[in-house]
Parts: sequence; structure tokens; C-alpha cells
Amino acid sequence: MKKLSGLLFILGLTTCFFCTSVDFNNPLDQNGTSYDAEKAKDDNGNGIPNIYEDDDGDGILNIDDPDSKLYVKDSIPPVFSTKGNDTVDIIRNDNVATSYTNFKNSVTATDNKDGNVTNLISIDPSFVSSFIDSVYKVTFSVSDIDGNTATIYRYCNVYQEKVLDVTGPDINISNDTVWLTVGDTIPLQYISAWDAGDEDTCAVVIESDAVDTSKAGTYTIVYSATDKSGNTSKATQFFIVEAGSNQDNVAPVITLTGKDTIYVTTYSEYSEPGYTATDNKDGTITSSVKVDKGSFVDGADPGLYTIKHTVSDAAGNSTSKYRYVCLNCGSLDITAPVLIISGSDTIYSISLRGSTRRVNATDAVDGDLTDSIKRTGTFDSTILGEYTLTYTVKDKSYNVATMHVTVTVIDANKDTTKPVITITGKNPDTVAVDSVNSYVDKGATAKDSGKTMSPAPVASGTVDLKTIGTYEITYTISDAAGNTATAVRTVVVKEVSKDLLIRYGVPTTAPLSALNKTYTSYTIEGTSSLVITGFTSLAFNWSGSQFYDFALNLTVSPYHLSLSSSANTLASTGPTLTLSGTGISGLDGTYYVTLSGTNLVWVKTTGEYAIVWAP
Repeated sequence: MKKLSGLLFILGLTTCFFCTSVDFNNPLDQNGTSYDAEKAKDDNGNGIPNIYEDDDGDGILNIDDPDSKLYVKDSIPPVFSTKGNDTVDIIRNDNVATSYTNFKNSVTATDNKDGNVTNLISIDPSFVSSFIDSVYKVTFSVSDIDGNTATIYRYCNVYQEKVLDVTGPDINISNDTVWLTVGDTIPLQYISAWDAGDEDTCAVVIESDAVDTSKAGTYTIVYSATDKSGNTSKATQFFIVEAGSNQDNVAPVITLTGKDTIYVTTYSEYSEPGYTATDNKDGTITSSVKVDKGSFVDGADPGLYTIKHTVSDAAGNSTSKYRYVCLNCGSLDITAPVLIISGSDTIYSISLRGSTRRVNATDAVDGDLTDSIKRTGTFDSTILGEYTLTYTVKDKSYNVATMHVTVTVIDANKDTTKPVITITGKNPDTVAVDSVNSYVDKGATAKDSGKTMSPAPVASGTVDLKTIGTYEITYTISDAAGNTATAVRTVVVKEVSKDLLIRYGVPTTAPLSALNKTYTSYTIEGTSSLVITGFTSLAFNWSGSQFYDFALNLTVSPYHLSLSSSANTLASTGPTLTLSGTGISGLDGTYYVTLSGTNLVWVKTTGEYAIVWAP
């Protein structure tokens, strides 16, 4: 009877597993002959042996439950799959909630043992603000039943769409109407343009300048200026030439002493450098000049201010001239943030389903800007191939830093990455023709997976210094997996004395030094038909930085053209400036800028000609 009772107990065990004691002859009966202490273990003390607990919640009592001694735990975490870019841009005027939901739903997860575990993914934050512009770092995390956890980070950029600049520049003309008498000389005209959207000056183009002072009549001059958004403004000036009479129709001339732009750190530091005013009839009328400081007052905020000088002669002819004051410009943040990538290299490889390297951003004023970094470019770590990613970050003063990164997704079991060759010295290398010496190649180095390779790349190709021409030296190297890389150095052998780029050593290896000087003559070297008719002077003002600090004024009688522009790299290696819309045939273009003794030299980047400005 005892054996029968034990059998009945075993048959009913699946429904009576909550019993806390066993008094039958079975493996769990301490008094039985077949007692098994290991199977009788009850680690959590709830009266249920470990082997009969439903730990995985599948409703079946078996050894697949994690607490079972025979259960084999999984050590492989789940794998995420994503659609689209890791960074999504959402305009604040759009439905942010819907866009963010779609962004979150583009992530799925699978586990090698548990299958689809997408429903187990936790997302932080669960929502983003529809009112605050920010780059939100979104964390996706998921764990399988054995506690193996996988985490990825993606980014959601909520921003306000910019308002398009549709307003053209303001063109400033010293006199809208100029009255002249037959035979008069056209007075010097001051024309400049400022664009509020660009916060910068614009080049002024003279569209017509036919004024014949030998004949009475009304002549029209049209000026135009275009901003960086392509908006163009026009302004008209009238020259009225009358028959000879005693009437005075010529406006006075104001000459400012000192620099056109003055830098001060406080309002009290500013002291008017002085000015003079002369008139064709009244002579010296300096005492009649009126100075209007406008909004440049004690307590003004840092920035650029205009000081207007105005004078009228006895006949009522009036003229104005402007000076600029930059208040506390040195305290303004004009330095871009710095982007730093882990491992330093911007060209690297990752394994399938690997993560891109961490990129951080720091700013001298705003500190850590890592969370503000934006990344663009298509990337999918589940597909083999090469991807180009661009990281950008902007500080609170709108200075922007950019980093371009090349990531190659590879099969970890197969090396498919080519070595990286770095050519030592100049490329291209321009050298003088030489009938005695031989060309000395400085060679190249190579790295494979970040490690320097030895021996160095093999060079092939020759350079004949005795013969003018262009030559190539090719460097080749292969890694242990057979991946071959090549790089080419171009060597140009030429007659140096005829090469303006070499003669003046441009582009130079250092920024342009501070320079505030006026040049009164010029010569043209090289092949050019450029002629600057009526040239009077060139005022070149540069104090070594990039902010409100570059003024270039070219006086070509009867016009004074303000050519100030942000299209310059004077503060960088290989300093250049770019002119456009000057109205002088052949002058527009980009020039390397350098000093040669007391002369200022502009060399056209094409090397075709150079303008040498002399004091």
C-alpha cells in the first residue's frame, strides 16, 4: 500500500508541487532509500524544490528553467537592428510626437535564444519636447532572459527652421545727386554696402559709369550689391552737369585722420582721431564738421558702431564720411569648438554590428558640447562597406566645427582594409630645372590598422631635373592579407624665375602679420591685361584676426570702393583674399597675399599674374 501511495503522489506532483514536505520513498524523501539531496534543494525556501519551479514563466516545469542545475545559460546579448540614420532631424513646427515615435519604432532586437525581444526594449527618454530646441541622446536597452544586456545610442535633433534671408544689402552712397559745372572734376565718391542677414559688408559693382563733364546733361550711375543668399540691391546716383555759371554745385571733401576702424574695450577709450574738410569755394571748413555717434554711447553693448561725419558748404552742398568703432570685440567668441574622435584616426574600420567611435566636442567658452554634435551620412553596421560620416557642432556664438570620418564595416574574420599611405614632404612638389643635381625623394610611410608598417612603401617612377615637365612617383605597399594601397606624388620641374607662385613663396606657411598701410602705386607682373585706370591709393587694414578686422579700400578716381569682405583666410596658413563685383575688368578673383620687403603682393592663385603694391 505504501508503494501505491507513493506512485499516486508522483502522478499528482505537477498539480500539488506546493507541498512543503515529502514522506514517501522517492528522491525527495529524506527518509527514503532513493533520496537525492541535490534534487531536493530549495534555494529560495518556498518549499518547492528547484527542479520543479517554473522560473522561465512558460507554464512548464522542466530543467530549462534558469534555476535548474542542468540549465545551460546563454552569454550572448541580443542584437539591435535599426532603420535610417542614427540621427534624425525634426522641425519643431512638425508633429514632433509622431516623428519621434517613428524614430523609436525603427529599432528592433533579436536574441539568439529568445528570438524576437523587441517588446522588451526600454527607451530613454520616452518622449522629447515639442518646444525646446536640443539634440536628445536616446538610449535603447534590452536584456534577454539570462540577463545579457545590449545598449545603443541614437540622437534626435529638434530644431526651429531658419527664416530665409530675402532682403538685399543696404548700399550707402555719399551723395545721391552730384551737381557739376561743365569742365568740373568729378569729386571722389564713397560707396559701400552692408547686409544685415550676413552681418558683413558686400562688394559694390558699378554697372554704368559714363559721366561726361565736358557736356551739360544728366547722367545716371547704377550700383549693385549681392549678399551671400543671392539677394541683390541696386542704388542710383545722378550726376547733373550744368553749363558754366557762378553757382557752386560741388560738395566739400572730408578726410578722416587715422584708421577707418578703431578697436576699444570701453566707451571711454574712444577719442576722435581727427578730420579735415575742404571745399572748392569755401576752402577749409573743418570747424563746420558735425560728428554723429549714433548708438555708440556710454553703456553700449559690444559690437560694431558707425560714426558719421557730415559737413555742408555755404552753398548748401553736403557730404558725409563714416568711421567704424568696434567696442570690446576682443571679448567676443570667434573660436570654433574642437571635435575629438577616440583613437584619433578619422579613417577606421569596425566589425559587423559594431559601433562607431565616440566623438567629443569642447569649446573654450561653452565647455563640453558633445551632446550638441550632429552626425549626417548614411550608415548601417549590418552591411559591409565604406561609409562617410560628417560630424558638426556649433557653439553659442555660432562658430561651427566639422569633422569628416570614413568608417568601413568589415568581416572581423577577414582583413579587407587597405593600408594608409602618407607622403612625406610636399605634394605636388614644384622644383627648379637643374642640369647638375638629381631629384631627392623624401619617400612615404604607411600604417595598417593603426600600426606603422615596415619596410616603407616601395617607390617607382623617376624625375628628370634636366628636363622641364611633370613627373609622378608612385608608392605601393601591401599588408599580410594582400590588401594593396597606392599613393602618387606629382613633381613639377619648371623654370622657377618665370613662376610667380614660387618667386613670392606662396601660399605661405604662416598667417599674414598685422598690416595697416596705404599703397600709392602698383605694377603688374606676369601675363595679364589688367589695368586699374585712375588708381589713387589702396588702404590695407588688417590686425591679425577674422572678426570685423579686415578693411580693404581701393581708390580709383572718381570712386572709392569699399571691398571689405569675409571671403579671406588671412588668419590662416596660406593667406588669401577674394574680390568680386569690383567693376574693374580682370581684378576679380582669389589671390595669395604676402609681403615682399615694403611691398604688398597679391598673386593670383592660378599663378598667371601678380599685383605688387608699393607705398
